[in-house]
Amino acid sequence: MIDIPGTSLFLPPDAIDEMTAGLRRVLESGWLILGPETAAFEAACAGAIGTPHAVAVSTGTAALEVIMRSLEVEGRSVIVPANTFFATAVAVIRAGGTPILVDVGDDMLLGADAVEAAWRDDTAGVVVVHLGGMISPAIGGLLDVARRRGGFVVEDAAQALGSACELGGSGALGVAGATSFYPTKIVTAGEGGIVSTADAEIARRALVYRDQGKASFGENRHVLDGYSWRLSELHAVVGRVHVTLLDESIEVRRRLAEQYDELLRGSAVRIVDEPPTHRWNRYKYVALLPDGITRDHVRSELAARGIGLSGEIFATPLHRQPIFETRFAGVHAPLAERVCAQHICLPISPDLRCEDVARVAETLLDVVDGAAGADRKPLRSDRRIS
Repeated sequence: MIDIPGTSLFLPPDAIDEMTAGLRRVLESGWLILGPETAAFEAACAGAIGTPHAVAVSTGTAALEVIMRSLEVEGRSVIVPANTFFATAVAVIRAGGTPILVDVGDDMLLGADAVEAAWRDDTAGVVVVHLGGMISPAIGGLLDVARRRGGFVVEDAAQALGSACELGGSGALGVAGATSFYPTKIVTAGEGGIVSTADAEIARRALVYRDQGKASFGENRHVLDGYSWRLSELHAVVGRVHVTLLDESIEVRRRLAEQYDELLRGSAVRIVDEPPTHRWNRYKYVALLPDGITRDHVRSELAARGIGLSGEIFATPLHRQPIFETRFAGVHAPLAERVCAQHICLPISPDLRCEDVARVAETLLDVVDGAAGADRKPLRSDRRIS
């Protein structure tokens, strides 16, 4: 029986009450799409992200495609990391572009040198993915490369709402960002996505694209190749209320991450260090297993001791996905393959207690040492961060 789940939804009773009241208000109004709740949700997201424009759409995947279409990538190439979700590449493809897969560093994130080397004459820009809420330490260099090359940086900020670095917040660093509100995210609307940008033209085009490409909501005159990417008022209610819990959720997650750092640093399990100028939202706590120890073995052993793991980010790189094997047949990305295979994501939810973190860390090290045949003195379970 799993008594420490890999993830859980942070939703206090008073927030549920507020959502329930809002859902009733929407249903009684009869206005179910593109109404005042959507506008309020967009305003809340713009404030949380730090951009003047935030356009709500149906999913984070839709947000990425809307951005790619707004940037007119058709017939051009776009650099994306090899270890990302299907949507990062497919948004480029569906907008008529060609993804170029680039290997990452051992921190799982894109580096400026790799992007510079992969840039082609037809490259429109690069999609930087903030995996697990982690903004690349090389973000400044990545922005510089794009600026020098006359291209864009788009942020796949699906998992990174609330993360920040010295240059700004997730979703506000590039020309546009795509944030997800899928059920597993720190803030959820049940479903949904946000296009965040400081570019008024991108925001205008996003408003048109999300509603079947219509020039305005009230007329059937289609001016862009859009789709039904609208967010319902019901989803907007849930998302608007949940955004108010973002700061509280991040503070708790960061305290738990600090405890994991203290307990795991220097062990056989490698952690991804947060740069001193960054403040990650800790959507995921990533740990990398030593060579020769499989994730399946660790997952099974932890489950037998009542501990679940959160979902990976991601278990299979894009060029190994069945749908992309032909398209990316010549891609060589050994580090992406390695970090995809070796990482696990430890439980890190606001309802987790310090003693739970200590138990997870101690059990993980015991499992790893047992698999490696090591003779390790047990980790002290009384180590805590208040």
